Amino acid sequence: MLLVTKTLTRDIAQVTEAFRRMVFNVVASNRDDHGKNHAFLYRNGQWTLSPAFDVTFVSPQRQSMRGMAVAGAWSAPGWTQLHSVAQDAGLEARVVRAVTEQVAQAITLWPYYAEKAGVSAEKAEEVKTVLADQKEILAAGRKITVPPPQIAQAPEQSQSIPAPRQGPRMSM
Repeated sequence: MLLVTKTLTRDIAQVTEAFRRMVFNVVASNRDDHGKNHAFLYRNGQWTLSPAFDVTFVSPQRQSMRGMAVAGAWSAPGWTQLHSVAQDAGLEARVVRAVTEQVAQAITLWPYYAEKAGVSAEKAEEVKTVLADQKEILAAGRKITVPPPQIAQAPEQSQSIPAPRQGPRMSM
């Protein structure tokens, strides 16, 4: 997904956002993440990621396999797989760390949002337990601190990525 984003948008900020979504989908147990849940918008001659949609929590106990593998891992991708995909897409290590920290911090806010949305205490606790487990899977290969240190933000202005000289043909 990151390479498709890089090829279409030629914008490192868009690639960073696609990576953020991938990390979130792994850590937040969006096991229904699949190709039809990602889209691009074409405006004024430029491709961008569409807003995120169909983000669905599914407990690994209910569905062991993910809808989309991360670097070949279908059931429990971790830091190694996430880092591999990010590296292949050309993301800098500092950006990968910052995004991972941001997502880890966001996940800790689940109880607050669950209460605000009126999620039952039983369901909120079930999700909280899975999120903690998922975060540990991610942290197994990388220390994640909560609260995170000052986080470097992705570039605010788009940084253009040169168009590839040759690339795979894509049909829609």
